[in-house]
Amino acid sequence: MNNINKAKLKGFTLIELVVVIAIIGILAAIIIMSVMAYIRNSRMATFNANARTVFSAGVLAVTNAHTAGKDIPKNAVFVSNGANAVTATSGGMTLDLADGFGGAFEGHYAFLTDESGSGIVRAIWGELPLSNESVVRSNVTMGDVKDSFVHGTPFGVHPISISATPSEAPSD
Repeated sequence: MNNINKAKLKGFTLIELVVVIAIIGILAAIIIMSVMAYIRNSRMATFNANARTVFSAGVLAVTNAHTAGKDIPKNAVFVSNGANAVTATSGGMTLDLADGFGGAFEGHYAFLTDESGSGIVRAIWGELPLSNESVVRSNVTMGDVKDSFVHGTPFGVHPISISATPSEAPSD
């Protein structure tokens, strides 16, 4: 009789198994959320790095145009001529950014010239077509970039304003 009771005591109860499965489920949910946040943050870094490349290529294109004696429009928004294009157009003027990109460049981009037409104020890059309005906005913050990944068409910007948006402002 004693041997039969010992045989019944081997193994786990249903409650123990349910608790273990619940713990594994909670840990999996935490890990999945962390991985998703990591992926979103790395995509934002990539988008901002691409915007930095557009910024540098735009500065080089504006400098080359000035060297060639061309007048660059002031406060003009140059938008890429389609996906993977190495030229950008504002009004009737087209700038070639191939030297700055070093070849083909994927995605859609735009940049804003400064008030003198001799430099670049801001560059923006995205996988989908961009609107002029998104480039012209002043003080694009990291919060705006994060919001674009959650609520709209993701984009990257260079340079990014470090000023806080109202939702990011510290509370007293």
